[in-house]
Amino acid sequence: VILGVVLIGTLYPIVAQGFGQQVSIGPPYFNPAAGSVALMLIVVMAAGPLMRWRSDSAPKVLRRLAIPLAIGILSLLVVRLLAPDMGVLPWLGLSTAPLAGTGSIAPLWKRNLLRTPLFTWGMVVAHLGVAVALAGMAVDSAFFKERLVAVNEGETTEVGPFSVKLLSVEPIIGPNWTAIEATMEARRGDGQPFTLHPQARNYSTPPTDSSEAAITTHIDGQLYAV
Repeated sequence: VILGVVLIGTLYPIVAQGFGQQVSIGPPYFNPAAGSVALMLIVVMAAGPLMRWRSDSAPKVLRRLAIPLAIGILSLLVVRLLAPDMGVLPWLGLSTAPLAGTGSIAPLWKRNLLRTPLFTWGMVVAHLGVAVALAGMAVDSAFFKERLVAVNEGETTEVGPFSVKLLSVEPIIGPNWTAIEATMEARRGDGQPFTLHPQARNYSTPPTDSSEAAITTHIDGQLYAV
């Protein structure tokens, strides 16, 4: 289904161009379209393992889904309360991830874990991995911030909670490359400053340009300087 959404978004501009129209399709189409379909599929994924082939009924399935659904609804409210400005898709993603995670381990409830078949463990781990990946993508989409700015030496710019000051820009030479390296001083609030050294490199053999990002990792995220 998601491949179909992507295929439509890819082919539509080509077809439109054949009729003399210039159309560009990007994230404003792909993110809501593919994201909405993916969320619906993940909800179905959470319910699937709790269904018994040809020997089940809707009330029984809903009873088994009671705890995952309650956790999903609670997550929906908590995320909206803690981050009221979050976009709709990240909000739904962060709320669906706990539902999917709880649903993925539900097949293990009231079972002897030592006697649980390996294929059941494989299903649980795979579905739990999807839930973790969904949470990661939702967090990245909700809290990712990017700024493209032109600054002179000594000037400071703000990127999210960080203040970044450009100290210097100078050429350097490596084993098989030359580069322009920036020295930046970053600070988060009143915390200790730290230094970043992003580079724009040029390799001589073969001739290649590349960017070496400077990355600093914190418990709640990362800061990239390119």
